[in-house]
Amino acid sequence: MGKKVQIPRYEVIRDTREQNGWFFEENNDCFGTTVDTLKTGDYSLRGIEKLFTIERKGKCQEFAQNITQERFANELERLDDFAHPFLFLEFSFKDVMNFPANQGIPLFLQKKIKIRPEFILSKILDYNIKHKTKIILVGTHGKDAPKALFRKMVFKYQDLIINAEVPNEKSEQVEKKKGGNT
Repeated sequence: MGKKVQIPRYEVIRDTREQNGWFFEENNDCFGTTVDTLKTGDYSLRGIEKLFTIERKGKCQEFAQNITQERFANELERLDDFAHPFLFLEFSFKDVMNFPANQGIPLFLQKKIKIRPEFILSKILDYNIKHKTKIILVGTHGKDAPKALFRKMVFKYQDLIINAEVPNEKSEQVEKKKGGNT
C-alpha cells in the first residue's frame, strides 16, 4: 500500500451563478467552499483559477438543451483558454443512450423532443475532438470526481496553492450558511 502524499489544504471556489451544485465542507484537505465569481466554469481552486476549472451539468436533459445553444459553444471556446478545463456530466452513458426516457420528462412531452441519443453522443465526441476540455460522465458519483481531481491539481500546483490567499472569515461564513454538504 502506498503512503498518502501530504498536500497543502485548498479552498474550492463555486461560481455565484451555479445552481443546485456542490459544497465541499472543511476537512483535513479542504478549507471549504467559497462562493465567488468565476469568469468561466462552475468550480475552481483558489490560486489556480486561471489554470483549472470544472463546468458541471447536472442532468442529461440540461446538457441536451445546452448543446443546441450558441452560448454553450461559446463557453467551450472560453474553456479552451484554461490549461485544465473539465466538463463533468452528472449522468451516465446509459442516460445518454436512453434519452429522453428516465429524465423526469412526462411521456407526452418526450414524444415532442427532437433531440435523439445519437445526436447527444455525436456532440460529446465532436467536443472531445475539437476542444481540449476533458468531458467526464460521472453519473451519480458527481461530487466524488472533483474531490479526487482537486487533490491531483493541488499536488501539481502546490506552490500556487500555498501562496494563494488564506480563506477569510466571510468565506467560512458562506460555507457554514449554505450547510456545507459533502
